Amino acid sequence: RNIECGSGILDPNAHVADELQNMCRRCFVAGCKMCATGSSDKCKPHQCEMGYTWVDGKCKGLGVRILYAVLSIIGVLFGGLVLWWFDLLLCRRRDNRDGLCEGLRYREKMKVKNLNVKEGEVGVYPIATNLSSEKNADVAGPGLILHFNFLMMSVIWPFGVMLLLLAFSVYAGHISFLHVGTDPDATPTEVCGAVHHGEQLSIRYTKVTNQFILALYALTTAGAIFYSALQNRKYGRMKQAVTMKDFILVIEGLAKQSGRREAEVETKRFLEKQLDMELVGVSLCWAYADVESDVYDILEADLRGEEDDPAPLPSQEEFDNMLAEKYRFPLHRKLARWEANFLSSITKVHEEGTWADNEKVLELLEDLRTSGFGFAVFNTEADRDEAYKKCCEAGGYQEPNCPGANRVQLLYTKMEPTTIIWKNYSTKKPARIVNMYFAIIKIILFQALWGACFYLPYAYYMAAFSYAHGEEPDKQAALVFSLIVTLGNQINYFWCGYCTDQIGFFESDSWHSFYTVSYTLANILNVVVDVVVTGVLSFRIMKNQGVSVSDGRELDEMDSVHEILETFPMQKTLASQVWLYSFPSTFLLPYLIEPFFVICVPYFLMKVMVRTCPLIVGRRAEVAMTAMFASFDLGRYADMLVNMLLCVATLFLAQGYWLKTFAACTFSNLWIVCLDHWRCLRAVPLFQLASNRVEVFAQDLLAVGCSCCLVAWVFRVNCCSKSVADGCEGFCYRGWKFAMFLIWIVIVHTLILILIQRVVLPHLFRAKYESSDEDYSSVARRIPANPFNANPINCLRSKYVYKHEPHCFFYSSGKEYLQKVNPSTGCYYSTRVRNKMGKTIIGRKAKKNRNG
Repeated sequence: RNIECGSGILDPNAHVADELQNMCRRCFVAGCKMCATGSSDKCKPHQCEMGYTWVDGKCKGLGVRILYAVLSIIGVLFGGLVLWWFDLLLCRRRDNRDGLCEGLRYREKMKVKNLNVKEGEVGVYPIATNLSSEKNADVAGPGLILHFNFLMMSVIWPFGVMLLLLAFSVYAGHISFLHVGTDPDATPTEVCGAVHHGEQLSIRYTKVTNQFILALYALTTAGAIFYSALQNRKYGRMKQAVTMKDFILVIEGLAKQSGRREAEVETKRFLEKQLDMELVGVSLCWAYADVESDVYDILEADLRGEEDDPAPLPSQEEFDNMLAEKYRFPLHRKLARWEANFLSSITKVHEEGTWADNEKVLELLEDLRTSGFGFAVFNTEADRDEAYKKCCEAGGYQEPNCPGANRVQLLYTKMEPTTIIWKNYSTKKPARIVNMYFAIIKIILFQALWGACFYLPYAYYMAAFSYAHGEEPDKQAALVFSLIVTLGNQINYFWCGYCTDQIGFFESDSWHSFYTVSYTLANILNVVVDVVVTGVLSFRIMKNQGVSVSDGRELDEMDSVHEILETFPMQKTLASQVWLYSFPSTFLLPYLIEPFFVICVPYFLMKVMVRTCPLIVGRRAEVAMTAMFASFDLGRYADMLVNMLLCVATLFLAQGYWLKTFAACTFSNLWIVCLDHWRCLRAVPLFQLASNRVEVFAQDLLAVGCSCCLVAWVFRVNCCSKSVADGCEGFCYRGWKFAMFLIWIVIVHTLILILIQRVVLPHLFRAKYESSDEDYSSVARRIPANPFNANPINCLRSKYVYKHEPHCFFYSSGKEYLQKVNPSTGCYYSTRVRNKMGKTIIGRKAKKNRNG
């Protein structure tokens, strides 16, 4: 019979007369609130959804236009960067090859290296080095081995889930178990069939689905406990290696002293008297954060003096004349001048003689005060243990002339000298706690700002498509979404690092621990905000469009959130959004871009700039080529945890997205493992991960993932309409009661797992530790960094206050050959390295003296 579309007899909002399908349907126009009656998809004038405006006969979203404008600006900047790079590469004179070679040689020396390749040589580890084996803990410490074991676990887990899912599809008896909720729905007819068929399959496979999630939870939890036990046992064996931390006790509670006193000597005498034993020495922590730049300027001047660095930069007039002779075009001269100023600023070139006055340096050191902390260094591990025992029995020691001060305590530490952040010892404990709270607040506020300014406009645009009626955004919109997610994750990365820097941790392991937890939670919060915003907007728009389920009820007739989430339209919308968020936006794209923007672009830009600027030679070239040398951090823990939690999130949604999500996670994580393996051995400066502290926090977050698997099973079986024999349970909660029930499951289950991982397993798998007979001097001969030369103020006081000869030279990666032996300063390391020509050198000055 003839029915006028839009008359309200069937669907009051079906205004389009589709002649091909011979039916009335709703129009497919994003952002349209009321469609025009006719045979084409058009919107009624000025009938747009909230957030859209009527422009040129169409509904256009303001937020999306702003978003495209921002992306256009980023594209223009990137294009300009590419043109600049090609100009440097093809149109400039290459007249600084010597400076470039010096910079590149130093960059190679700074990388992770094997000091035991052959006596008198320094070499890199083979690229095939197994970074999961405890035998290679000397690469960068035990923490690196634990880190790569975690990375391998993050590959094995999703791959194992893939196999389990395929096994359950065989158990279900049909491959359709893996396609629930993915039927084609391009037309209204297909939509009706997809809704009906999807719900029928969901009911048919209820038992198999619930059994799969329960099996996944049990295997994941058992695997997490086994993995934790394995890591504890492996770390216990790696601790047997003797390093600097085995001769160190932290001194806490010292009275603050002025730099005018011989504080190190006095503290050493005090401890030797109380302990009745001889110490190697004492390295005190100084409050120098306010003059940090001056301190490192003095150390840099000291290093330049040791290596007979080239003359200072020419005057501005001389430089302009040089550019006039070199380049014909004014644009090239302006660019060259800017590049030279940029390179000079990052290499921290100072006027000659800035710190040549020893009295000026001595005045700076005398104005400093100790922070109340320090490090006592003992001759043997046995001496250290005996000193700790004596201090505990005495309840600490009271310093003379300080009756009201706290008692001095000696404490064990896991810190290596290179992991100590010396400048932060000026930050008091209450200030660190306040800074930590402020850091958390800043991270949360950033997530809210990012969601409101960037994601919300785009989410509204995406939600304007009725997924239930076959409307989906185009590939261009999906690409924009991927870029938004990738950009958000990268900004999270830098923002969390900045906030962590402001706290003032004493050691890098604590820094990495807070950073890993905050970055993980920030990304999880980002995911939750994205999914919730999309879900709420999709529900509101689908409700306005009258979307219904197979039994004829519309979404606004549902009684609870749980019931709404179980409907096919919401399952498809949220599953599609989580999949789009996961791959490639989160799983893969950031890690394809990372080596390009973090490693390659800075490296090649600095390389071509140094090659064309003859002013950057010697130490300036070395600093320039390492100024943007990205360090190795443990943020990858957070990346892997977020990837795995996104996989767990799919368990709440349609099964059709499970297999491809776990497959994408497996191969993406495998790429990340290969990338980090290469970065560690070939593309980052030397680093040290001395303890398992970050690994312990990562295992805590794994416990949250296990709890979420259990919550997914409870969510599925709650208020199940079938019998217990068909995979359902006999409980039913609704509303806030159900939400609180799930929250309590997460909290209780997570705490139980953390208790097992932190208390039970370390006790069961505690390795028997035996003290080594090796003394401090023998270890200091093979390890270049020690508590004395890693402390910048101690090195300066050795030279300017105590006037040691040779003085304690500040340790810098790549400059190990400048270390000099002097037992009175606690320094025993000395080495000679070979350059590429095979000639043995000990710095530029030694080479010059030997040739002259």
